[in-house]
Amino acid sequence: MLVLFSFRENGVKGIRQVILASVLGMAGNILYAYGRELSPFFAYELANGVYAAASAAVLAGYRQLFKRPAHVRTLAATVAGLTAAIGYFHYVYNSFPARTAVASLYQVGIAVAIGYTLLQARNEWRRPYYPKLFILAMCSMIAVGHTFRVLHQFTVENAPASLLEPSGWNVLMLSAGAFALPVLAFGALLIAHRRIVLLAEYAANHDYLTGAWSRPAFFDIGNREMSRASRTGKSMALLLVDLDNFKPVNDTHGHAAGDRVLTEFVHEVLQELRSIDSLCLRRPSS
Repeated sequence: MLVLFSFRENGVKGIRQVILASVLGMAGNILYAYGRELSPFFAYELANGVYAAASAAVLAGYRQLFKRPAHVRTLAATVAGLTAAIGYFHYVYNSFPARTAVASLYQVGIAVAIGYTLLQARNEWRRPYYPKLFILAMCSMIAVGHTFRVLHQFTVENAPASLLEPSGWNVLMLSAGAFALPVLAFGALLIAHRRIVLLAEYAANHDYLTGAWSRPAFFDIGNREMSRASRTGKSMALLLVDLDNFKPVNDTHGHAAGDRVLTEFVHEVLQELRSIDSLCLRRPSS
């Protein structure tokens, strides 16, 4: 939790939702744990509703991490619908298997939605791939586990009649449920960390205005290309371009106009370069 809070001001979207999911998940687990001491409303409707809200929040976080709309209203409606369904199968038609099916199938839907979000963004994946593969594996395990839970509840003759019964199966299910959200939060943390590293690398190696490679990056790229040319015996080319009369543009029209000239110049040059070419920019001293 403390690690998640340390990421909240990093500019990576989605982390705040994951933090909210972790807080709600802890609250939901506490309500489950003290279900015997609380009224049925707290143990059933509120606990399931809070945990569903936590799952919805982590899905919203992943959606924003991958620059997809979070659909907050839709997710809120699903949480309200789940809570209402739990209440129906508690007060109107009291059925623990039905409550189990509603809660578990909701978690299956959340896991599938997170996995689908990752697959939607697969063209944006960058190395290393292990954070995405880890999350996909965890989502698959969560979906399969909850599906098996529903099947077990409806097919096994001596299945528990309450989540609070002291049985090995309930301990297993509660433990798995308690670890699901932290695992997904950890996956989001891996992605956020990678995003921060990429942002820092980009800021260090690119001109902040035009996006061209910076002067320090020029030497790294140059050394790499010289080593490649020496190793392969192939030639390389270095083209130096100077913008004539650029200083008078700044002096006459202001630095904002000069920035526009540089930006447009870089844009036009990049349109003509091949993917294997590099454009580096050295800003004038004044």
